Amino acid sequence: MVLLKKKDSIIHAETRSLIQTAGYLQPSLLQQKIIPLILKRKNIAVEATEDSGKTAAFILPLVKLISKGKRGIKA
Repeated sequence: MVLLKKKDSIIHAETRSLIQTAGYLQPSLLQQKIIPLILKRKNIAVEATEDSGKTAAFILPLVKLISKGKRGIKA
């Protein structure tokens, strides 16, 4: 997944390291499908089972989008 790979990463190396330290080494299937949509700023609604990675699928791409330094509401 482009978020966690060093090559072509969209997240700063320090942030990526923290994400990996938190245990996010491989994206879930849900994250693989949802994160690219959020990065493209698509509106989404997700209903999935517990422990499917919904929260990370929402938060991880926001780390990148928020880091652009633009003012205003982000999420």
